[in-house]
Amino acid sequence: MRKLFFNCLLGLFLCLLAGCSAQIKLAGLPLQQTVIVKGANLERRADIPRIDQNDPNAIYAISQDDGNYVVTVREHKAPSIKLEKPGTIHCDWIYGEKIPIIEGKVKSTGKKYPIAIDSGFSHTLYVHDLHVIENKLPILPIQSREEHSIGEGLCHLSELQIGEMTLTNFPCYYKEQHAETQLLGLPIACDMRILFGLQAMKAFKYVLFDNQKKQVGFSPKDSFEPEDPAFWSRYPFLIKKGREDHDYICTEIPIVGEKMELKLDTCATGGLYIKERVWKPMCNKLKNAKTMDSNVWLPRWLGRVACKNVVVEALEVGKRSIKNAKISVFPNDSMFPESQNCQGLLGMRYFRDTVVVLDFERNLMWVKNE
Repeated sequence: MRKLFFNCLLGLFLCLLAGCSAQIKLAGLPLQQTVIVKGANLERRADIPRIDQNDPNAIYAISQDDGNYVVTVREHKAPSIKLEKPGTIHCDWIYGEKIPIIEGKVKSTGKKYPIAIDSGFSHTLYVHDLHVIENKLPILPIQSREEHSIGEGLCHLSELQIGEMTLTNFPCYYKEQHAETQLLGLPIACDMRILFGLQAMKAFKYVLFDNQKKQVGFSPKDSFEPEDPAFWSRYPFLIKKGREDHDYICTEIPIVGEKMELKLDTCATGGLYIKERVWKPMCNKLKNAKTMDSNVWLPRWLGRVACKNVVVEALEVGKRSIKNAKISVFPNDSMFPESQNCQGLLGMRYFRDTVVVLDFERNLMWVKNE
């Protein structure tokens, strides 16, 4: 009996050590799972400062346009980027990550957090309730918990240091919820990532993702000029409006020889996310496709979404051939991926062995062909 108990504990330890995110079940209940939990009610906390939008010295001013909130940053608090040296700033990925996550520091407290470079998040910066509490960030609530299930709004993260640059007064959104990993229903880890979204990325001439060296490069002033353009492919993109008027990158890139318009999400760990109606004509061109029922974890969609995982021997993505490429196929009535103006979503999985540059000066995605 002791040996059996020890083996069970050993198996559990190895599973956790490997970063297992699957829902392991014990007696019908999840042993380990990742869930979205409601956070603290920040408006009721006396230790959290409030931003008075009527104060002319405050960072934010809010107005309403057709029932929608319009947030502006006052001119004397305009966002800025301070560089410790000129040129492109390179930041190493945090060890073990499969997506571009680097380290940043809230300068007012010195606390360090993982920073996810996330083109799929349309705004500038995003934190959750625990970030606000740990750093006593002043808040300006827009959606009250008394009126909605989750409170959210803006906070003032005055200085965020990333590598050798400091972002000052970049607009920062917060939500009173966060993701945590639970063991037998008890929290054992919390997702403390700060999101560095599309509006923040657009403040630079280009953002470079070197997936070989595990680095991210930011260039505030210099244009992207490849040493030998012959080794690169270029794919145009547009900044489009999506659900709830949120901006996103829509890139035009050939998949299996056919040009597709795809939303680019630099924090999506998968490759191609499409719906059944897009998959059907595509599957006729692919050989030996293997399909199985599955689901994907989508934090912004609050949980797991059912899909089919398809693995194909070789998938042509632009001028690259991806072996054993994984495609996630969703029902046509699924909310994800959004298909209002695009045919699906493209993640970073197919580019893990190369370099990708988002050139916001020319609206081009450069992919190094190696």
